[in-house]
Amino acid sequence: MTSTQKKSDYADIGDKTPSASGQWLEPGKYELEIHETKHIEGFKGKSFVAEFDVLASGNPKILVGTRVSWVANLKHVSALANIKGFLAKALNVPHGGIEAAHAEAVVDGSNPLKGTVLACIATHRPTKNGGIFTVCAWDYLRGGPAGEAQTPPA
Repeated sequence: MTSTQKKSDYADIGDKTPSASGQWLEPGKYELEIHETKHIEGFKGKSFVAEFDVLASGNPKILVGTRVSWVANLKHVSALANIKGFLAKALNVPHGGIEAAHAEAVVDGSNPLKGTVLACIATHRPTKNGGIFTVCAWDYLRGGPAGEAQTPPA
């Protein structure tokens, strides 16, 4: 490119990751089927994201068939504990059995949790900054690799 040529406004598009924003879980009781789990790096930092298809909903704002997201931003102190709790239920193993390799395996693109169905009770709690934090209580229902011996990848 010469000094008289203008760089395209879209020149760096190949290096970018599409937004992962979507419908968030709101307070209610749900039956959710995992669509995908992934690790993203966005403007708010690194996050673990679980996307679900709603199979049953106790919240009239979140209809059956809606795709919803649960996000744990890794900058928050509670993130790893929340991810561990989610993975323990999604894999149907004790909390003590969850290691870093489990988290890495479910966000590596192979999508091993796809089809796992979880129950979720979501509630809102206020944050110290005046925001809202969604707390989810998970329970395994069926499907996916749960119930099988879960060994971290080598």
